[in-house]
Amino acid sequence: MTLGRDGAGVRELGIRALSYRWSDADRLEFRSPPYLLPAGLAPLIGQLDAALPADHEVLRQRLLRTAERTPGAYVPSSAYRGAYVPSSAGGGSRVMARSGLPRVLLDLLLHGVVTPTDGERLVAAAERTDLPAMDRGLVVRDLLLRLVEVNLMTGDVAAAEQVAARMSPEWEYLGWREIASCHAANGDSAAFFRNWRRYDARQDRAAMQRLKTRLVQGVAVHAGWRAAVAVCGDKRIGDGFLLHAFEPPAHGYDDLVTLFSRDAAGVLPEVDELHCLVAAAVAESRPRPLADHRGVDDLLDRIGALDPHESRQAMRARDHLLSTLYFAIGSEDTLGRLRKQIRTPRLRSDARRLFTGPPDSGTHD
Repeated sequence: MTLGRDGAGVRELGIRALSYRWSDADRLEFRSPPYLLPAGLAPLIGQLDAALPADHEVLRQRLLRTAERTPGAYVPSSAYRGAYVPSSAGGGSRVMARSGLPRVLLDLLLHGVVTPTDGERLVAAAERTDLPAMDRGLVVRDLLLRLVEVNLMTGDVAAAEQVAARMSPEWEYLGWREIASCHAANGDSAAFFRNWRRYDARQDRAAMQRLKTRLVQGVAVHAGWRAAVAVCGDKRIGDGFLLHAFEPPAHGYDDLVTLFSRDAAGVLPEVDELHCLVAAAVAESRPRPLADHRGVDDLLDRIGALDPHESRQAMRARDHLLSTLYFAIGSEDTLGRLRKQIRTPRLRSDARRLFTGPPDSGTHD
C-alpha cells in the first residue's frame, strides 16, 4: 500500500495527538454540538485522516464481503463497527472519542499504515497521557485490542495472545474473545476451547452467544455438520446451537433438503429445519431475487402448516420465517401469498412490495 506519508511520520503524529493536553474548556466544548476539536489538535487529526488510504471505507466493505463469500475467513470485530463519528458531526473528519483517542489511529492500524511496532509506541504514549485513569485505560484497551486484531489478520496468533495477556484484568477477556473468534472462523474447536476460562463467559452474554454461534458455523464449514453437532455436545456450547451446524455458508439449499430427508433427519425440530432452509434460499437469492427461489413454494407450504395458535412464541417464529423468506421472492403472486400468512401487521406492511436489493447491490469490486 503506497501512501504519501511514511508510517514512522504517521506514528509520531499519532503520539502528538494522544499526548495533546485538553483544557477543561476544550472538553466542555467537545461534549455538545458541533463537537469542536481544540484548535491545536484539529490539524493533527486532519493529517492523520489524510494518511488513510483514499479508499479505506471501500477496503473495509470489501473485507466484509470477502468474509461472506469465503467461508471460514476471519474478520476483525472492528470491521463491523466502522469509524467513530458523532451523529451531529455531519460526516466530517474523524473526531476524538470521549476517552481522548483519535479513532483514526485505529483505522490506520487496521489498514497497515502504521505497523504493530508503531502501535506499541502508541500504546506507550497513551500510558503516559494526563487523562483521568478510566479514560487512559480505555485508550490503552482500544489500542491493544486493535493490535490483537492486526496480529490475527497476519496469522500471528502467538503475538496476538501476548498482546491480549497484557490487557488489564477487567478488559483482558475482550482480547481473548477476539482470538477465539479467529479460531471459530477457522473451525478449530480445540484451540477455541483451550483458552475457554479467559473468555469470562459471564460478561456480555449476548456477545458470548454470538461467539459460540461462530464456532459451530466455522466447524460446519471446515469439518462438516457431524463435527459441528459434536461440538454442540460439549456442555459449554449446548444443543441450543445445533441449527447453526446447518446454516449457510456451510450448506446450500439442495444439500439441506437432502440432509434433512436422510442422514440428518430428526436432528432438528421442524421450525429449526425451516430456519436453515429459509436462510439458504435467501443466501442464494442475493443481492436481489430475480424470480422466486426454487424452494419458495415448498417452504410456504411447510411454514403455513405451523400452528400459529400453539403459543405466542410459535406465532412469532412463524412470522419471522415468513418475513425472512420475503427476500427470496421475485413474483407478485407469491408475495401476495406470503403476505396473507403473516400475522404481525408491521411485518405484513414491510412486505407490501417486492424486494429490489440494497442500494449498492448493483456495484462490483
